[in-house]
Amino acid sequence: GYVRGFKLWLGGTRTLKRENSEKEYSAVELTMEFLKHIREKCEQESLQGHYHLDRAVITIPVSFSPARKADLKKAAQKAGFQEVILVPEPEAAGKAFCTLCPEEAFKGSALIVDWGGGTLDLSLVQRTEEGFKVQKAYSRGDETMGGEVLDTIMWNHVANRLKLKFGIDLGKEPVAKRYALRKRIRQAKEMLSQVNEYSLILSTARGIQRLQILRTEWEEVIVPLLEKVVRMVEDILDQLVSTNQSSPDIILLVGGSSKTPRLRELLEQRTSIPCKFWDKGMEAV
Repeated sequence: GYVRGFKLWLGGTRTLKRENSEKEYSAVELTMEFLKHIREKCEQESLQGHYHLDRAVITIPVSFSPARKADLKKAAQKAGFQEVILVPEPEAAGKAFCTLCPEEAFKGSALIVDWGGGTLDLSLVQRTEEGFKVQKAYSRGDETMGGEVLDTIMWNHVANRLKLKFGIDLGKEPVAKRYALRKRIRQAKEMLSQVNEYSLILSTARGIQRLQILRTEWEEVIVPLLEKVVRMVEDILDQLVSTNQSSPDIILLVGGSSKTPRLRELLEQRTSIPCKFWDKGMEAV
């Protein structure tokens, strides 16, 4: 079975069910299984089974509460890691970018916009002689705007078009088939960050259905979310001005949801600060 977004439920008591299963799991249990899978895969594929991994560096959103951090450490220890270091995701992204892209490295600071599957996090990362540090005073976060929210928006958009064009109700498709449909629709969302038009082919109870989706069409659907991200960036920049702090050298976009070209265009138009999507950022955080 499959469970989405379980890390957001760390620090609480809510239980979750895997798809096609009635058994309930805590967020700590699911996180432990996930980390254990990663550890075992690394030991087998990268270390050929010769070494045991017992230390881990795990990146976390800036907004992670003490309770969530404690649960994450507990899950990691249950997964076999004896030493666990938690690093804020923007700090990891800034350090990795400057290390792997020295010719583009920022000298003063960067505003990291980390829009991943679960959360949206914005933080100013300062580079000093001692290293990289997140300036928490210049941070914002929104747990209601992760990429999974975009998945749902795309699902609803496609469902509405199918209903209007073919009279098909995706909500009435068998549960097992809906999982495959969601995967295909999510792929369409991701591809529209790379191509101007995508041909979505879906296998439904009424046969194969084809929809052409334009990037401009998709961007119009999500423009309220894009505008919200831009306003959050502008809020941090206004705060920097009001506290007599320098503007960041660059706005660095990481996370799959920040791939949308329209977001880069809006940020550069509204802030006049160079904006870059860094594809390796998803590996860093």
